This record gives sequence, structure tokens and C-alpha cells, in this order.
Amino acid sequence: MFTTTIILNLLSQRKLRLEDKIGKYLDHQILKGLHTNKAKDYSNVITIKQLLAHTSGLPDYFQGKGRSGKSLEDEIKNGDDQFWTYESAIEMAKQMLPLFIPRAKNKANYADINFQLLGRIIEIITDKTYAANCNQLIIEPLKMSKTYLYQDADDITPKTLYYKSKVLNIPKAMTSFGPDGGIV
Repeated sequence: MFTTTIILNLLSQRKLRLEDKIGKYLDHQILKGLHTNKAKDYSNVITIKQLLAHTSGLPDYFQGKGRSGKSLEDEIKNGDDQFWTYESAIEMAKQMLPLFIPRAKNKANYADINFQLLGRIIEIITDKTYAANCNQLIIEPLKMSKTYLYQDADDITPKTLYYKSKVLNIPKAMTSFGPDGGIV
């Protein structure tokens, strides 16, 4: 919700348009091969609106199966706490097949990579970190004194997370989510 709010704030300031292609903001070399379907690369033509609506067709780097045959989510639930960056999230998604082409009618699929990309677009447009945007545009104005973006793997403030009855100690993963779910 924070990422969507910041994107819509940038829209209201006319700093972006929902129809803007992500290639307008993001490095073409990093995007290259992110969304390839039938030998055509759609990576640079995905729009901000498609990322927001999960209609980009991009695979989910978090829940999709990686090279190990397991999802990152499964690895984390099994106690393998990991750190990843924006760039490594992109690389994980590149190892997976897109689900459909952007603009496909009646198609949507939740993918965390959409919000990793939106987070980077926010940083590029504002020339501030994602955390700074959250603080300045949402947290401070609304006086949310106990809300923040998880960034410190040594932070033990948040409540214990569980998967079923198993305690999840995942501070590395929590610092990695950022724009796709790192708010405490």
C-alpha cells in the first residue's frame, strides 16, 4: 500500500504517468530479458499501471520456483534466511518464465517483482531512498510513530513471525522486501 500511495502521489505531482513504460526510468541492461515471450522481449514496454495492477505478466521471484526447484518463500519458511537486492530479485525473476504478455486481456498475477520495480522507479524520480519516501510522504505526515521500513537485520522490535506453529527468524529477508512488503 505504501508503494502504491507514493506512486499515486508522484502521479498527482505529474512526475509520472500510469501509461509510462518502465524503460523510461529503469536501466535497459538490467531489464533486458526480464520478460521474454516467444523470443520477443517485452521488458521495456511494461507500464507503471501494469506493475500496479499485476498485469505485467512477470513471474514472482518470491513464490515462483527458482533454480533449486524451490521458491524463495519455501527456502525462507524452511529456515534459510537470506538477503537479496533489487538486482538479485531481477535476476531471480529472469530465471523464471513470464506468465503472459503485458496487455493480455483478463490476465493478472500477483508478483513481488512488480513492486521491486516500482520502488526503484520511486527512487529514481525522487532521488531519495524508498525509506526516505515512506517517511516523508506517509509515516511522518500521518504521525505513525511505530511504523517504519525494516532495514536493520539486528532490529528485534517487530513481533515474532510464524509459519504455522514454527517461529520464523528472517531478519535478512525482512530487510530485503522493501517496496514489496517491508513495512513494520
